[in-house]
Amino acid sequence: MTRLLLTILFTLGVVFLYRTININLFSVDLPRKTSNELFKLGSELEMDESVVIMNVGKLHPTEISSKIDMLLSYGPKRIGVNLCHFNSSIKGVAERYAGNDHVVFTNCGQGPNSLSRIINDGNTVTHFKSDNDKYFETNVSNSWNKIKQRGNSQERINYRGTGRHFFQADLSNPDSFFPEIVEDNVVLVGYIGDYITEEIYDYTSCRITPLNPYYGDDTTPDMYDTQISANIIAAINNDDFINDFPLITRVLILLAFSFLNVLLLTFIRTKWIVLNLTIYAIIFLVFMFLTPMIILYLFERNYFLELDELPMILIITTIFTVFSNIWSAKASRH
Repeated sequence: MTRLLLTILFTLGVVFLYRTININLFSVDLPRKTSNELFKLGSELEMDESVVIMNVGKLHPTEISSKIDMLLSYGPKRIGVNLCHFNSSIKGVAERYAGNDHVVFTNCGQGPNSLSRIINDGNTVTHFKSDNDKYFETNVSNSWNKIKQRGNSQERINYRGTGRHFFQADLSNPDSFFPEIVEDNVVLVGYIGDYITEEIYDYTSCRITPLNPYYGDDTTPDMYDTQISANIIAAINNDDFINDFPLITRVLILLAFSFLNVLLLTFIRTKWIVLNLTIYAIIFLVFMFLTPMIILYLFERNYFLELDELPMILIITTIFTVFSNIWSAKASRH
């Protein structure tokens, strides 16, 4: 009974520690590494033609109105415009379309039509706000009911990608796209670099996402705000949400692993120390290879499970149980 109570305390302590300190166990950190790689599995997804990205590049604010008018003539479902990269005021451009329900401008501050993406420490973006219908992406997608039915204050972004997954074109060059690309689709007008390239050279309005090759380490941004909005809108339009496990559920899963580890180490033992250590190592390795398989299985079904704390919990409970076994053995001999 004492072992189980201490196991609960160890588990809760590690969960609390991980929520306050960034702990990296490097080579044994398989659950975290698996979680960091999950969205990269979507690199083979087909292009989502329902969302089109038009890059303003080096266009001046005074040139953009005529480009928006051109896009409107092609019959888009809705146009979302993000010009927050400009240092100068774009108020005049936005006011021109104030009465047009087909054009939604980003509010670069707080309030209605502000971007819903949540910027975490380190400029990373993994979730978007979904607590009301006033956000830019919600208004552009015009699908608030889909989000409202889920009842979450925030959602994990189901990242598809950028250039290979959404059609991107330079707005300054109308010859780079056909009107059919725009017709009946959502069009996002915003900055994704001075020119469209595979590499990012300008980090204006740019964030770090789980698609970054070095996500989880100190790295440079890999996706512009407009591209993040495209991923959010695509998930809303396709009803393709990622379901996060609540903290209490995660803790219960971690406790289940902890209890199982302690029980196995308590009852599977011999009188030979070397053999016992070998058994303990095998049990640890089995857990480490089983966990990524569970995480991947759930992700393929649109569930995201983080078990970053598990390696530390297993190490602590293993050390504790081994010493408890030794103490019990000595006590029984006396």
